Amino acid sequence: MTSSNNLIVVGAGFSFNAGLPLASDFTSQLLDVDRMNEEAPSKRLVEFIQQFVDIAFGEGQERTADEWPELEDIFTLLDLSANTGHHLGPDYSASDIRTVRRAIIVRMIRMLHQTYIRRQKNPDSKWKKLEDFFSCFDASNTAVLSMNWDTVIEQGLARTQNIRNVDYGCFAHACRFKQNKLQYRKTEADKSVRLLKPHGSVNWLYCDACREMMWV
Repeated sequence: MTSSNNLIVVGAGFSFNAGLPLASDFTSQLLDVDRMNEEAPSKRLVEFIQQFVDIAFGEGQERTADEWPELEDIFTLLDLSANTGHHLGPDYSASDIRTVRRAIIVRMIRMLHQTYIRRQKNPDSKWKKLEDFFSCFDASNTAVLSMNWDTVIEQGLARTQNIRNVDYGCFAHACRFKQNKLQYRKTEADKSVRLLKPHGSVNWLYCDACREMMWV
């Protein structure tokens, strides 16, 4: 990663301008299925995740969003059980727990995308300020340290400046899906943004076979 004279540090408040929820509203947005039809994939995911939380944390009783544990606590419990091969109660084996973990991650990715698209279709003053920021962003002399999982920065720069290459500083390979297969893609070196994400990103993929990180 080449050096930059400026560093911008962003957190959840930055993405809030793009319509994404803050931590205090994250769980309620995760469980929000009011806009979905009965056969929507996300609705099935929410029902599956909700059932797990009710059994594992509510002794079988339905838990509302404000009664849920923090997502970090849920992931910690899932990882401790799955990584050691232990059951989580009589209903969830280690393989079941890994399925629950994947379901939560997929629902998080879908929720972040859906809330982003809704705000994009109905922009407010916060969204317009964000667009002004991206339009004036000097990628040649500025790096970003993001504490967020979302791709608000990547999408904003792609939309306003056609910058579609990201240097994440972790040797991740740029890829794309083509006919249900993952392929490496060429990037433009002169159109790139330096973006560090210490907590990871929803567009990162890790191959356990080749031990490589990829981003799409």
